[in-house]
This record gives sequence, C-alpha cells and structure tokens, in this order.
Amino acid sequence: MVSTENKTPESRLRAVGWDVDDAGCWIVRAKPLKNGYVTLYLSGENYVGAHRLAYRAWHGEIPENSVVRHSCHVRNCINPEHLSVGTHQDNMDDKTKAGRQARGEIHGNSKLTNDEAIDIVLARNAGIGTTELAQQYGISRTAVKDVIRGYTYAHVTKDIPRNVPAQGPSDDKHLQMWKLYCQTGSVQAVADFFGYKYGGAYRQLTKLAGCKLSDAILDPEVVPLWDNKN
Repeated sequence: MVSTENKTPESRLRAVGWDVDDAGCWIVRAKPLKNGYVTLYLSGENYVGAHRLAYRAWHGEIPENSVVRHSCHVRNCINPEHLSVGTHQDNMDDKTKAGRQARGEIHGNSKLTNDEAIDIVLARNAGIGTTELAQQYGISRTAVKDVIRGYTYAHVTKDIPRNVPAQGPSDDKHLQMWKLYCQTGSVQAVADFFGYKYGGAYRQLTKLAGCKLSDAILDPEVVPLWDNKN
C-alpha cells in the first residue's frame, strides 16, 4: 500500500519537514544533491524537485514553458514566498544579477548554464516533454536529450535520479536500425542515419544482437532476441 503522505506535493513536503533559517528560507530536511537541489519521491511521479513541489503545493500548477525561480537563490529552500515562475530569460537574468553564472558557462559555445541543465532534468522528471523544453531554452531536442541522458552537463546532473528510463527506439525503428547495420556493417552509418552518437548506436545494436556485434549473424530478416528484448 502506498502511504498517503506521498500522494500530494504538500503532504510529501510536510512528511519530510523543513527548518526556517534566519533569512526566512524553509530548508528541506533532506540531504541535497551535490548541485544543492533536493529531489523527493512523489507517488505517481517518482522524483521531483522539492522547490517545484512547493510551488505546486502553495501556488498551484506550474504554467507551461515556465521555470520555478528562487528569489533567495537557495536551492533547497521551499518557502513559497521565495518562489515564483518565470521564463528562461527571467531565470538567466536572475542568475546574472546574483552573480551565480560560472565563468565557463558564459563564453564559448555553451548555450546553457549549469543551473539550466539541472532545471531541464528536473522538468523532464516532472513530465515536461523534450519539445517543450527545447522551445523554452532555445536549443534543439537533441541537445535536451543529451542533457537528460547525461551526455552533457553530467558534472552537475549525474546525481539527480531520472524518472523516465532511457527510451529505446520503437519496434519499427529497431528493425530499421538492424537492417541498415546488416546492409552496411557500419555502426557509424546507423548512428548518422538515426541521429545517435556512435556509442548509443553501438549499445542499441549490441542489445539486439545479444552478443558482440562481431559474433552476430547479419541477417536483415532476423533480429536476434527480438521476442526477448523487453
């Protein structure tokens, strides 16, 4: 039986509890991740950022294309008076004013700050789609997926539990990938055609083969372990 204390954002936060510091921040009584955020398990949603739960508990649902901002800049604070929603640009302006943007995040080809990468993972955990996140942050869906999968910004997101397991391709896509590999014998060709990195394509093909690719029988009409892949 699932405890009722995990069923709503407010009841989940009250079950954990918080302490009020001198600045009026409500500090969650849960160990923060290395990035400073706290994630809590909520029945039916798995792990959600505590600050996002707090906003939902005391302000209402988070509007689409919005991020939850801390006016106090304390990541494990859940005081609803310190929380508001805003746009991606609002979030960037907040961080600039607070001096929280690391120097390495504002030069070169970087399109996201470390905090924004964390927000993307937390938002995906909360059920926000990759297309919506891409539009919100002004980056491609591939870039969003790379953040979620830990291909990029892993140094700040690796400790955040992922609710949604890495999604493999559909059955049709599996079959297409296998046929292309059988025809070309090239993992890179599969990666390029389906938009994977080499390692991602190699892992998918190896799972299908159920053995080293060098030992697989390359028959485009027979996908090894097809009925057992789940």
